[in-house]
Amino acid sequence: MKKIPYYQSNIIVLGVCIFCCAVSYQLIMPFFPKLLAELGAPKGDISYWTGLIFSCQSAAFMVAAPLWGKVGDTYGRKKMILRAGFVISLSYFAMFLCRTPEQLLVIRVVNGFFTGFIPASITLISTNTPEEKVLPYVAAAQMLSAAGTLAGPAAGGILGALNGFQSVVLIGAGAVFLSTVAVIFFVKEINMPHPEAAEKTSLWQDIALSFRNPVIKQLVILNFFQGICTQGVMPFIIIHLENSVSEFMSGILYSLPASAMVFTAQRWSRLGKKYSQYMMLVVGYIGSGAAILLLANVHNTVLFAVFMFLFGVMNSGITTNLTAKTVSSIEEDFRGRALSIQSTFQTLGNVTAPVTVGVITKTHGTAFSFSIVGVITLLCGAVFFWVITRKKKGE
Repeated sequence: MKKIPYYQSNIIVLGVCIFCCAVSYQLIMPFFPKLLAELGAPKGDISYWTGLIFSCQSAAFMVAAPLWGKVGDTYGRKKMILRAGFVISLSYFAMFLCRTPEQLLVIRVVNGFFTGFIPASITLISTNTPEEKVLPYVAAAQMLSAAGTLAGPAAGGILGALNGFQSVVLIGAGAVFLSTVAVIFFVKEINMPHPEAAEKTSLWQDIALSFRNPVIKQLVILNFFQGICTQGVMPFIIIHLENSVSEFMSGILYSLPASAMVFTAQRWSRLGKKYSQYMMLVVGYIGSGAAILLLANVHNTVLFAVFMFLFGVMNSGITTNLTAKTVSSIEEDFRGRALSIQSTFQTLGNVTAPVTVGVITKTHGTAFSFSIVGVITLLCGAVFFWVITRKKKGE
């Protein structure tokens, strides 16, 4: 039997592990309010605790992501997968043991600081795969992450109804732990970084260098606006539909963007390679903005589902081509840091959008706030199109 190349073995093992990690995260995240209720949070305080925990966890991730990207570029990406995997599994186990919302807050902050299993896995794939195969392999990893995001809420809802949501996190802990052990034995990092040959820079110098690099600077800004367009819509779907949909239908609507990613990631990757990743980003942002404007003016559930899927298709183009452009344009020894810095700014958009949209929605309604998010996303695509066409004319 012919032995398969190590990079093919890597994508098989890491693909399964990425899927399991995404499922584990989504087993409980959509049901956080129910977990807080099981921990004894007063009904009137559940929304407060949910917002506080998510915000603090995101803030911890924003601070830590560039640090772990730098460490990975210096000492190896596999070590970063193992660090993230073991800490995530321990934090999930601690969630199973915790008894108060305050304890849960501390655990999630620790989780946010040490997380990064999926980004580190994608970085390892991008640096340990032949150049001619790297883009479809990275797209496959993103597709499996989306598939896990799609499967997780359904599994979490069923398991939570059977055994309670605190027991669900124990299943997540086991899945991440086994995935991390699998990485130890079956994933190879042949193309290791060489710290002795690397340029010695501080974290702040890396961030400054990123903003001096025109490609990374553009990608950082685009990641921020992707966070705005995604999280400016997703948390407010049920409010927009005026709570007229069942929990089952809510789950379906939430899963549609991930479904679109599963079906279109590889195609977007091929289109970006054939035409231009920059041009596919323009299409993605303009298409996402148009889809959000359509969502703003629709309250019929069926039409809303159609436009949600369209939004997911366009957002898939953004996600796939942002990563593909980074992988194809940034040197391997800086790639982990570039991806981590982009993740930090996307998380900044993820945090900024819900707070801002929530305030606007309270006074003007979701149709108005969705329209603002849609226009901002359209303008992002239009301005970026102007930037790249101006650059081509200058050349």
